Parts: sequence; C-alpha cells; structure tokens
Amino acid sequence: MGKKKIKSVLEIEKLDKTLQSLNLDVIASQQKHEVELAQLEQQITQLERDFTDARKLYSKKKDQAIRKRDDLLRKSEVDFLQAREGIKGKVAEVEHLDSVVKKLKATQELASQDEKLLLMESSLKATQEQLSEQIAGTVRQEQNSRKSQTELKTLRERIIASEEEISDYKPVKVWRTSR
Repeated sequence: MGKKKIKSVLEIEKLDKTLQSLNLDVIASQQKHEVELAQLEQQITQLERDFTDARKLYSKKKDQAIRKRDDLLRKSEVDFLQAREGIKGKVAEVEHLDSVVKKLKATQELASQDEKLLLMESSLKATQEQLSEQIAGTVRQEQNSRKSQTELKTLRERIIASEEEISDYKPVKVWRTSR
C-alpha cells in the first residue's frame, strides 16, 4: 500500500495543483472578465455620452437649419413683396407714361388742329387782303371811270359850248362833226 498511497497522494497533489491552477485560471479569467466588463461599461458610458452629445448637436443643427430655413423664407417673402411692389410701381409708371403719351397725342392733335386753324386764318387774312386790294382797285377804277366820265362830260359840254360860240360867230353853215 505504500506505493499506492504514495501514488494516490501524488495524484491528489497533482489534482490539487491542477485544481489550484484551474482556480487561478478561473480567478484570472474572472479578473480579466471584470476588467473587460469595466472597459465595456466605460465604452457604453462613453457611447451614451457620445450619443447624447450627437443628439444635442443634431438637435442644435436641426434648430439652426430650421431657423436658417425660416430666415430664408422670411427674406424670400420680403423679397417677393418688394418685387411685387416694384412691379406695381412699374405698372403704375407704365400706365402713367401711357396716359402721358395719350395726352401728348391729344395735344399734338390739338396743336395740329391749331396749326391748321392758324394756316386757315393766315390764308383767310391773305384772301381778305387780296379781296381788299381788289376792292380798293375796283373802287379806284370806278373813281377813275367816274372822273373820266366827268371829264368826258365836261369836255363834251365845252365842245358843245365851243361849237355854239363858233356858230354864234359865223352865220355860215357849220359842219358838225359826228359824235
């Protein structure tokens, strides 16, 4: 039994060593697992922080984007309103210019009519002056004709008077000249 006992004791010692080695391995494995678990928990905590930071950043950027979009919409609306007012102003200006053009055309027509009236008045004056000159000429001719008739009558009366005087001086036959 001595050899068997020694063999058993050796085996027990060997099993104890193996058990101790396994215990040490389990302890080491547990410690390693705890370290890895702690690292994973730190990573999870860091990831949660990163996720929270990312969410905050996203929310901030989203708010900025919304504000920027709202600002652009407001600016676009203001630009649109200004453009519409500008267009209304241009339309009013065009309508005003159209009315000015119409007034100018009407004025030109009136001026043209005034020019025609002035030409007609001028023509009428010229015609009146010609007529006055013709009337004056006719009056002068008539006056000259009357004067000539008066002078002719006077000359005839003188001739008759002279013939009577001559016939008074000569008892002889007087030859009368035909008139």
